[in-house]
Amino acid sequence: MEQVRLKRLVSRINVKSQTPNSESHIDLEDIQSWTGKQAPHVGDIETDQTTFQQGDVLFGKLRPYLAKVVRPLFDGTCSSELLVLRPGERVETNFLFYTAIDKKFIDLVDSSTYGAKMPRASWEFIGQIPVNTPSLEQQNAIGEFLDSKTTQIDNLISKKQRQIKLLKEKRSAIITEAVTKGVDPTVKMKDSGVKWLGEMPEHWELIRVKRAGTIRYGLGQPPNELDEGLPLIRATDLHAGFIDTQTMLYVDPDDIPWSKNPLLHVGEIIIVRSGAYTGDSAIIPETLEGSIAGYDMVVTPTTLNPLFLSYYFLSDFFLLWQLKPETLRAAQPHLNAEELGSFLVLRPPFDEQVKIGQWLENKLSQIKNLTEQISNSIELLIELRSSLISEAVTGKLSIGETS
Repeated sequence: MEQVRLKRLVSRINVKSQTPNSESHIDLEDIQSWTGKQAPHVGDIETDQTTFQQGDVLFGKLRPYLAKVVRPLFDGTCSSELLVLRPGERVETNFLFYTAIDKKFIDLVDSSTYGAKMPRASWEFIGQIPVNTPSLEQQNAIGEFLDSKTTQIDNLISKKQRQIKLLKEKRSAIITEAVTKGVDPTVKMKDSGVKWLGEMPEHWELIRVKRAGTIRYGLGQPPNELDEGLPLIRATDLHAGFIDTQTMLYVDPDDIPWSKNPLLHVGEIIIVRSGAYTGDSAIIPETLEGSIAGYDMVVTPTTLNPLFLSYYFLSDFFLLWQLKPETLRAAQPHLNAEELGSFLVLRPPFDEQVKIGQWLENKLSQIKNLTEQISNSIELLIELRSSLISEAVTGKLSIGETS
């Protein structure tokens, strides 16, 4: 199989349009990484855009490791961060697309980038990359094979992603039911007096969060970073009750303003106070005792069991029925200590709080394990997809025998 430099197989189109149409426009964010799937463009468009035609292949040169590659089914315009590659007589569109989205091709392009914050690849480098060029008949066969196989894999992935979504919804429903109704279906109920809450167990109390614990702010300014220092927990480290230790920063103990009481203890709950993830929260486990609170708020439970209160902050009772209406009033989602303290929370007897917290731990661990199994199977399918593409476009896979 002959190898030819890409620039000899395609023309790079750089014709500008001053009148782009949102219905036929493609930006980088409209393209899904690694799949070539494209969503309709939403939002403003800059006037200086590049034109493309159906049959071209668009390749994202900004952060090429994201593998933003697409073969549009219409004529239109695209961001200047997308290279418009028009196939010549020796290469077929689908084969070119799969070659450009092959992980080995992406990795090679990514190795050439310049610019630390906004890494880009140049056409000068990309155009020099050798590309396999089987006959057009073989290229068409490879394209059809990969279209069929990747569609099957993508459909499987979509089904599994829907399963994960349903499991997340089930998790949320279980949490909300437990912290508002308890786990005993025979308990006597009474009217809560709150329209959107309805009935509550008759022996529970309805109190404000400020009566459940104390609220303080973390550090406003992050201390100096160190490779080995104290872990700093930020909003970006929190994910619906979990703390991602892989993304945490480590800071210099000598640069911490200790008078602000930023030290976190087991059982305290950190809550995001602004931005897209406002209200997201997680309880501090033993492994993160002594971590530092970043910009966000910290709740120290006093009259409620820490585990029970942490699940309350993950429930629809808090997130949808109270937090969401409050944050929608502002242009930028934001939550302060006074607002948080005014929200309602149900208080069962303390021993029942402990029981509910442990029941949720056991129940949700099953959902977590199942979610992880499905996520792992999705990763395997993604690897299979990538391997099929690579082996097909490099000639390692005999399409005639496999299809």
